[in-house]
Amino acid sequence: MKILSVRHALPARPLSNEDILEWIFEENPHFDASAQQEVVAALTRYWELCGSKTRFMRTGEETALGCVAQAARAATESAGVDADEVDFVIYCGISRGWLEPSTVSAVLGELGFPRATGFDILDACTGWIRALQVAQGFLHSGTYRTGLVVSGEFNMLEFNGLAVREPEEIIERAAAFTVGEAATATLVTAQGPPIDFRLRNFGEHYDLSMIPLPGARSWARSRYRFGDPRFQPLRFYTDASRQTAVAVRRLVETMREPPDLEAGDHDLAFGHAVSEKACDLVCDALDIPRDRFYRTHAGYGNTASSSVPLAMSLALGEGLLSRGKRCIVGVAGAGVSVGVASFRF
Repeated sequence: MKILSVRHALPARPLSNEDILEWIFEENPHFDASAQQEVVAALTRYWELCGSKTRFMRTGEETALGCVAQAARAATESAGVDADEVDFVIYCGISRGWLEPSTVSAVLGELGFPRATGFDILDACTGWIRALQVAQGFLHSGTYRTGLVVSGEFNMLEFNGLAVREPEEIIERAAAFTVGEAATATLVTAQGPPIDFRLRNFGEHYDLSMIPLPGARSWARSRYRFGDPRFQPLRFYTDASRQTAVAVRRLVETMREPPDLEAGDHDLAFGHAVSEKACDLVCDALDIPRDRFYRTHAGYGNTASSSVPLAMSLALGEGLLSRGKRCIVGVAGAGVSVGVASFRF
């Protein structure tokens, strides 16, 4: 499979750490000076640990669907592919407007691809690499010739309520304030050799990070981590330290499985930009020179399933990624779900 093009679209509004704090205090005017100092100290420590500086969010005039469509059109136009040449579209973002129908239905309705079929893949931050593996299966079966994988991560407002009773409720959701918004589109064709994929799941850790629905308790085992009444449906919660530790360990184990992918020998490395520290841990464990790992967290935040294609699109724009470069991708997300891919661009 060959990646013909990868493009991204960002909302217009950049948010600094200071902007986030101002927003929190606007939503919680009952916080006194002591409570504000507690929140500032805790979130500042967390952002310093993660390397978070800026993330992007929609303005009132922007929509998630509009950003996804913008990225998709940029990907097809840059590759010189007409709308009627796209055979299928896979939507792989966490962000969505409803449980049914598929989010890709709205995307296809917006793009107007006359021949394309489509469906959603939901695998948290591992969604893009999972969708790419499925796309490869379709293309190499001979059923289709050209596919498009699109992601949309627009979760700043929807799953991160800021109005709370106590400052501790803000502090325990610190990871949510590293989240950034972005849309990406990856155009693929059957040309070229298969991409080497490795995907693994470690379901015993499913409740380390989640956005629960109203019926979550009926699906959860007895030790369900977010079963306490203070945890509300459709709010993002994570045991960030444990989630990161487990995810990094499982990702490194998967990349070390035989045959060894020799991660350090690749020209560029891309990964889920959950934090700068997580990137460093993976680089050091796998002997990847840190300057070969293309990072997006400091400037764009945790963009979940959009992290890798966003990084690739930016690297293309900067001339760091070009044809023939050997790339390695490592992603770990909630579930815990792990995905690895090695390919020449």
